[in-house]
Amino acid sequence: AVDAFQEALKISPGSADNHFGLALVYQSAAADEEAERELLKAIEMDPMFLEARLHLAMLHADQGHFDKARGQLRKILEIDPANQVARETLAILERQ
Repeated sequence: AVDAFQEALKISPGSADNHFGLALVYQSAAADEEAERELLKAIEMDPMFLEARLHLAMLHADQGHFDKARGQLRKILEIDPANQVARETLAILERQ
């Protein structure tokens, strides 16, 4: 799957969706550094990509980087105040 996304990125290097897909593959393989890099690229290309922000927040939380996770969740809520997943996750992390 990594190879497929890397090939897709060669064809369309500016695709936030392809960077996100590659990040998910890396996350499933517990390659956190690579996943974070690809999530950041996806967000850089599309700052409104809330699913990428949510995955990045979860990755940060799993690594114990709660401030970074809360920052991403707050950004999601700035963009989409009705985002229930971000709101509930932030509430949990506020207790950390």
